[in-house]
Amino acid sequence: MAICPFAEWRPCAKHGYSGSPDVHQAKGVVVHSMEGMLQSAFGVLDSAREASWHFSVSKGGQLFQHVDSTQIAWHAGSPPANRSFWGIEVEGFAGEAFTEAQIKAVVDVTTWLWDEHGLTIYERGQTLFEHREMTV
Repeated sequence: MAICPFAEWRPCAKHGYSGSPDVHQAKGVVVHSMEGMLQSAFGVLDSAREASWHFSVSKGGQLFQHVDSTQIAWHAGSPPANRSFWGIEVEGFAGEAFTEAQIKAVVDVTTWLWDEHGLTIYERGQTLFEHREMTV
């Protein structure tokens, strides 16, 4: 298991694909805007909707982990993207600036993911994406 030591573990059972190994390929991150508040996002995780992600970041910078980073979450719009990239949902709405605490949390968890999984390159459009940029 790969659980971030500074994240609060709030597990979600929605991950992987039937008929194939639930093994993440560790190629980078996709940062998403929740398009709402944290409790609403938790409601999505707890519902039957086929959506999940690895991490949530509150306005105050609190980090929650929902899916083990060695497993596949359903956040990036396609199985190939989901298998390759970790999903980080940030509380708020598109076009709204992240708080300094949110930026710090995203940087900290991304650094942890790189260290934990042996990535070495931070490059926008290669290992770092916003959801609207994801076309895999």
